[in-house]
Amino acid sequence: MKALIDNRAYSFVQNETILDVARRNEIFIPTLCEMRDISHTAGTCRICLVEIQRPEQTEPTYVTACDTPMVEGGHVLTHTAKLLEMRQLQMEMVMADHHQDCATCPRDGNCELLATARAIGLQKIRFRYPEGWIQNPPALCDSPIVYDRSRCIRCARCVTMCRDKQDVDALELNGWGNKAGI
Repeated sequence: MKALIDNRAYSFVQNETILDVARRNEIFIPTLCEMRDISHTAGTCRICLVEIQRPEQTEPTYVTACDTPMVEGGHVLTHTAKLLEMRQLQMEMVMADHHQDCATCPRDGNCELLATARAIGLQKIRFRYPEGWIQNPPALCDSPIVYDRSRCIRCARCVTMCRDKQDVDALELNGWGNKAGI
């Protein structure tokens, strides 16, 4: 099967996602929630948005590349001005929820969040939640894993790791929008 990505034809197999095809062909599509080594494609971060153009439609469709299968004859665009604008807005909202004390963060210098923000050209963050809005839930048990909502980007990777890798179904993503949490 064949489809176009950024006006070049690529082969793919049935049920292969747009992100899989892009990565296999060294086409960069930014993402925060997808982790192929744990088979996690939540589609929650919305940073991997791509544009799909279909001949029967006058307007393009925007979908997440990590969980959308490639279709025969499809035409996917990965770097349009509209996509860049949408990704930057989504990243601003993710960063607004995030405790922005990067200089004192233990991940400083090795931060996937900041690397992705830079990759999509995020220059400023217009949104900020009021100081103290983030409240961590009380610890439920002694565990080496600590949930810190001020660092949470709602990627749900921890839910997948807990459920699928540790065989413990103790975590879930609950709620919508800025009310969502683990």
